Amino acid sequence: MKRIFIFTAFVLMIFSLCSCQTSDSVTDDGEKDGGGEVVSKEYLGTPLDCLTYETVDYMGGYTVTHIFDFVNNAVTKVISDPLNPDLTETLIVCEFTDEMEKSFIDSVYTYGLFDIDARYEADGIIDGGGWSLLIEYADGSTKRSEGSNASPESVFRRCSIPFFDLCGVDILGGVPESYYTPPKIDAALTYGYNGVYFCYVGGNVKRGSYRWNGRGEEKNPYELFLDEEISLMSGEAYGLFLSTSNYNNYNGSYECFDECLVMSYDLNLDLTGGKEIFRQSWWFDSVEIPYEQDRLYVITLSFNNGDFVEYAFSTATLDQKIKYGEYKHSVYSEGSIVLWISHEGSFYLEPFRYFDPNDKSENATDLYFTGMWDFEVIDGKEYLVLTSAEGETLVLDYCDEALFVDSEKSTLDLEKYNLVPDFERPNHTFFSYLG
Repeated sequence: MKRIFIFTAFVLMIFSLCSCQTSDSVTDDGEKDGGGEVVSKEYLGTPLDCLTYETVDYMGGYTVTHIFDFVNNAVTKVISDPLNPDLTETLIVCEFTDEMEKSFIDSVYTYGLFDIDARYEADGIIDGGGWSLLIEYADGSTKRSEGSNASPESVFRRCSIPFFDLCGVDILGGVPESYYTPPKIDAALTYGYNGVYFCYVGGNVKRGSYRWNGRGEEKNPYELFLDEEISLMSGEAYGLFLSTSNYNNYNGSYECFDECLVMSYDLNLDLTGGKEIFRQSWWFDSVEIPYEQDRLYVITLSFNNGDFVEYAFSTATLDQKIKYGEYKHSVYSEGSIVLWISHEGSFYLEPFRYFDPNDKSENATDLYFTGMWDFEVIDGKEYLVLTSAEGETLVLDYCDEALFVDSEKSTLDLEKYNLVPDFERPNHTFFSYLG
C-alpha cells in the first residue's frame, strides 16, 4: 500500500506541474503555448480589403503611408513632405500571392493587431511623431487605431516580422537586424616596422553571396573588386587576422555558425587556383591565417538550417614600391609638414606650418625643399632618397603607407623643417600617406 500511495502522489505531482506549465493565458501578443511561444491562429473573420499604416513626423509633417491592398495583392508606399512638395512620390513596394496574404493576415491576427486600442498617447510630449492604422473590411466596416508618441509596443514588435516577410521593409520598426542581415566577420591586415612601429590596414571586406531567412543574392566575389582602388604594396610582409568576437556578441541574437571556411583564389572571374586556408566550427577571438599577395580570399559562414553568407577581400598589390601623392608629418600640438611625391620622379617638401600662426620659433622657414627622388642602396639596404638641386638629401625608409626619416644618412638640415627625431623613439619620425 505504501508503494501504491507514493506512486499515486508522484503521478499527481507531475500532473500538477504539467497543468501549471500549460496554463499560459491569451495576451495582446497572441495565445501562448506551454513553452512561451505564440500559437499561430487562423483568421476566420470578415475578409479584409485593405490595411493602411501611416506615420507622421510632427516637426514638419513628413508622412509615410503604406497601403496593403488585399484586392489587388500589392503594397504601395506614399511619401508626402509639406516642406518639400517635390519629394512627394508613390511607388509599388511589392506584389504578393494569395498564400502570402493569408500567412500575413493569420500572423498579425495571432499577434493581436486587430485587437489593439483605438488610441495610444504619451503624456507631456508635444513633438515627436504619430501613427495610424486603418483596417477596411470587405463588408464596408472599418477599424481605426492611432497613437501619439506611444503604441502597443509588444504587438508592433511581433507584427514587424510578418510585415517584413511580406514586403521586405521594416515598416513597424521592430525587426531585429539579425533577422534580415547575416552576421559579420572581421578581417584585418597588419604590418610592422623594425619591430617598433606597428600599423593596422583595413581588409576592406565586402559581402558577396548569401541566403538568410528566405532572402538572398548571388554574387561573384571577384566582381566585387573590379572598381576597387588597389592600396596594398608589393613586397610587404603583412599579417592577416580573422576575428568573430564581434559576431559572438553582435546584437546578442545570432546562432553560431556550423563552419567558418576560408578559401583563396586567383584574381580572375573563374576563381581558379582555389586553396583551403582555414576551417573552424566555433567562434574565435582572433586567429592569424596564411597571407599571399594578389589573391582573392573568400570567407564562408555556414549554418545548420542551410543559410550561409560569404565575405571577400582582395590582396591585389600595386606594382610599385611606394605610393605617389601626399604624405604628412605631424608634431603633436605644434604643427605639420607636407611632402608630395610625384610618379614622374619629382618631389617638394613644404615648410613646417605651425598650428599657431603667431609662432615665431627660430626654426620657422618659408623655404621649400624640392628636387628629384630615386631609390638607392645604402649599406646594403634600399632607401627612398630625395635630392635637391644643391645636393642636399633626405633619406627615407619606406613601409606600406609610411615613410621614415633616417636622420643619420640625411644631409638636409632636419631642424629647419622640424624633422629632428626623438632619440628615445627614432622610428616615430615619419610621414603618413594621405592620398
